[in-house]
Amino acid sequence: MRLTLFVVLTLLTGCSVTSPYEGPGFDGDVEPEGTVVAAITHTRIAAGGTTSFSDHLDAIKRQQDVHEGFIGRSLGNDVPTPIRWTLTLWESEESMLRFVTEGAHFDAMLDSSHVIDGVRSAIFTIEADSEEFPPSWERAIEHLEEQSPELPWK
Repeated sequence: MRLTLFVVLTLLTGCSVTSPYEGPGFDGDVEPEGTVVAAITHTRIAAGGTTSFSDHLDAIKRQQDVHEGFIGRSLGNDVPTPIRWTLTLWESEESMLRFVTEGAHFDAMLDSSHVIDGVRSAIFTIEADSEEFPPSWERAIEHLEEQSPELPWK
């Protein structure tokens, strides 16, 4: 009963929900070191695009999990809206760029005009041995607001 009430209140009032970081750098498979590249994306799912978005996201997560240089991810959404967020961490900008231009992520970009209303993103770096690692959502959003302040949808 309490959980149901919590879910109902969340849906009625709206809030941002984020997942804990997951991936090789958080599962004990890889020890992040040095300068880490962080990328944040902010998008809105288009009307009728929820199923396609979810399918693309599942495929992208599978691609990330085996991609060389991937450290981890945290996902977020603004409940109950179609707004979605990703925050990913990479060993280098090169590994991140290879990822976005191939496989499931590239397929999702090709299909994006049918699935999302727009996207904005930002890239920043953080030291793996700093107290600020992994980066907070608040810090990532500050970078997003600085680098891409305009929403691509109205």
